[in-house]
Amino acid sequence: MSGIVGVGSKSGIIGEIIETGTNANGEYTKFKDGTLICKNDITSNSSSDVTWTFPHAFTSGGTRAGGTSGKPCCVGACYDSAVRIVSPAVDTASHTTTTSYKFVAWIMSSNPARTSSGQMITATGYWK
Repeated sequence: MSGIVGVGSKSGIIGEIIETGTNANGEYTKFKDGTLICKNDITSNSSSDVTWTFPHAFTSGGTRAGGTSGKPCCVGACYDSAVRIVSPAVDTASHTTTTSYKFVAWIMSSNPARTSSGQMITATGYWK
């Protein structure tokens, strides 16, 4: 998909795609305005945190909605039919860096617990 050009821009809409790529850590899309979006399908672990190394590193400056301290904002969703969420790892203060995201998946019920399931994880931040 490299070479996608001219998506355009309007107020509040991300503009022109300047690069896309795929590697063992997932897919990424770089936009002319400096936005970087990374995504990957990852299986969580019910007994320990999972670390996702981004397919492209983010810059340490600036944030996107939801991100803090110049780090990318990461969200995840589960594939199966139960209500499940993805959250930052609970045992570390540095769960998100410019190169990785440490997370855990939870099954939501009257007694929430860690779970193993497939996750589509997306991280949004800046590449420049």
